[in-house]
Amino acid sequence: MPVWQPSAAVPPDATTFLHALADDEALAEWAAGRPVASWANWLIGQGLAAYACYRLRRAGAFGRLPPDLAPSLAAAYYRAAADAELHGRELAAVLDALAAAGIIPILFKG
Repeated sequence: MPVWQPSAAVPPDATTFLHALADDEALAEWAAGRPVASWANWLIGQGLAAYACYRLRRAGAFGRLPPDLAPSLAAAYYRAAADAELHGRELAAVLDALAAAGIIPILFKG
């Protein structure tokens, strides 16, 4: 049986980066290593770009990113923040309408 291998689209040090997300110092080292812009595409494709931006900022390492990578991560972060705000407002409006109709909803995350 063949052993699973990541596709060529996966950055070679993806495992190192994923572990670094939990460690500010390791994340700062990763950012200082001048990652290439193609990281943005991979992070966006994995749904990790907004979180990566958040963690890099919290670690004080966002400013160490190359100028061709930072804007893509920041854009993903702001898109995610706007999306979360929109969903929060929509949920509040729906819950208010249900309450006005005398309906007590049961919310499930999913």
